Amino acid sequence: MKTMETGSLKKPHLFVIGAMAFLISLGISFSPIGKSLDTFFYDALFFFRGRISPPEDIVIVSIDEASFGVMKHQWPWPRSIHARLIDTLYEAGAKTVALDLIFSEASNPEEDRVFWESVSRHASLILGADIQRIDDGAFSQETLVTPHPSLMAPQTLIGSINLPVDQGGFLRGIPSGEKRPLPLSVMAVQAFSEEKKTVCPPLGWKINYLGPSRTLKTISYYQALEPETHLPPGFFKGKLVFIGFSTQNTSDIENTHPDHFPVPFTRWEGGYMPGVEIHATIAQNLLQETYIRPIPFSGLILISTLLPAGMGVLFFRVKPLVGSGVLLLSGIFFLLLTYHLFSHRMIHLPVIPVGLPLTALYFSSPFAHYLTSRREKNFIRHAFTTYVSPSVVQQLLDNPELLKLGGEEREITAFFSDLQGFTTISEQLTPQALVELLNEFLTEMTEIILAHEGTVDKFEGDAIIAMFGAPNRLENHAAAACRASIEMQKRMVLLRERFRLRGLPELNMRIGLCSGKAVVGNMGSRSRMDYTMMGNTVNTASRLEGANKNYGIYTLIAGSTFMNAKDAIAVREIDWIRLKGKKESIPSYELLGHAGEVGDTLEKTVISYEKGLKAYRRRSWEEAISHFEEALSSTPGDGPSRTMISRCTTFKIHPPEPEWDGAHVMENK
Repeated sequence: MKTMETGSLKKPHLFVIGAMAFLISLGISFSPIGKSLDTFFYDALFFFRGRISPPEDIVIVSIDEASFGVMKHQWPWPRSIHARLIDTLYEAGAKTVALDLIFSEASNPEEDRVFWESVSRHASLILGADIQRIDDGAFSQETLVTPHPSLMAPQTLIGSINLPVDQGGFLRGIPSGEKRPLPLSVMAVQAFSEEKKTVCPPLGWKINYLGPSRTLKTISYYQALEPETHLPPGFFKGKLVFIGFSTQNTSDIENTHPDHFPVPFTRWEGGYMPGVEIHATIAQNLLQETYIRPIPFSGLILISTLLPAGMGVLFFRVKPLVGSGVLLLSGIFFLLLTYHLFSHRMIHLPVIPVGLPLTALYFSSPFAHYLTSRREKNFIRHAFTTYVSPSVVQQLLDNPELLKLGGEEREITAFFSDLQGFTTISEQLTPQALVELLNEFLTEMTEIILAHEGTVDKFEGDAIIAMFGAPNRLENHAAAACRASIEMQKRMVLLRERFRLRGLPELNMRIGLCSGKAVVGNMGSRSRMDYTMMGNTVNTASRLEGANKNYGIYTLIAGSTFMNAKDAIAVREIDWIRLKGKKESIPSYELLGHAGEVGDTLEKTVISYEKGLKAYRRRSWEEAISHFEEALSSTPGDGPSRTMISRCTTFKIHPPEPEWDGAHVMENK
């Protein structure tokens, strides 16, 4: 069969597949979904970069829980207190003070007078203003809410406290200076800077957060009122001071103080950041020019086009495995480049517009190869399932390297079955009738084995050899083998009735199971091999199948199988058996059915038999015979009880040797 390599596709097809993958992925990159993914990577850059040491010249005076507790005032506080704080800060050497508070209405005249006098004394003081927006779809209006005229002096500066929240509710961007008044942070920088910077941040600049909430130097309001008591000397000298709300109570943030926002660090460390600290962070960014600048859109388009296109050509020319290595290395390089630009150059290079097209081109490159490979695998699967188990075929398809000689040690449950008296049955039928009967029997039994995830090793005439736990790994292989055996014996009841109605001989099947380590794999020659099992576990299962006839039963399992499946099955301990050629004996159990299926009559038989078995091992022959006869009275014709009575009768006349350990030596294989 002629195969088709990826490189054999005509170039127009390559171009169409690559172009479609690129355009679709690029469109997704700039869609809301792509932008949302990119903000995740953007926030992750802060996590990997970690915290940055805060500046010494910016301080936040926090209206917090501690201050409410010390000052014993409900909000709003008397404006004379704010006036006292302003005067105290300037007396302590503060260079600029910015209030992230709105004083839009008049209050007590005396309080307002004291506040106005304080404001009039300080030219570098900035009061907050608010731009309130009303937008109900049909009507849109903006209203500027400024401090009450009675509170402002002619030289009083005001700055907008509004902050731009993105669609996800996070606050990442710096407020632009398109509208007046300018942002509070910009006004504070202009008043604080000796160079009198006229900073007007352009649209698209992003805040370079130094860390999560409380990273910037923050003190409580009550401490700032009495700096000589609570703070070291010269604490405020030459500082830019921001005053505003700050709380650590999440419910308080959500219910009473909306001036708290999720920021990139919120995603990783939790906690919203108060607006006053965001204004202070923006001021630090503007003073030190450490804000995050986006790469120009034209540059982004160039990178997101040329890099994926160049790598896409390479992906289409190499094998998928090599391409995956190239994708991994190029992805690591790109992420390191993005991190370097962010951490050291304060430049944001979006990940998704470049990474998504790059990944899409890689996965589209082996598309034709995948279709061809799938067609070939389907052919192999349909052809080989005629000969071997589908699980083996699937493993060979998934792991072609298994098509070589050799095996591995694996924990499995070996299964052997044989029909009772098949030689006599075969003599009664014509060859054609015998083949039809055998095929019908083997088909029914095989379906049950495969339904319980077993693998048929081979058929030897009427015998079935199978394994559970290889090549497909089964944690519960012992229970699976037992369930399959129970279902097979139940199906045999139906088959016997079906064969009887057709005048065919009655069939009875003996089963032996043993769990343990075995070597499984391809055995044979280089030109012809068979997936099979070898080892002591396999030999023991075969011997147990034959041992059924010594006890007149049909399903005998090893103690190892019982221990691994005891919660799922009902059993009766039969005997300790020492196989021919072995020194150690093994416990054997008759498989009675699924757990909970044993009826009262059979339960009585099992109890009596167990008592007899204990007496038998103590060499109390008469007591043992008595218990085995009780078992026979409950279940007439019980094979194991009759066998044990016969042994006890023999041992009464010819006692076993003194070193006898209760085990029965199997003379036949």
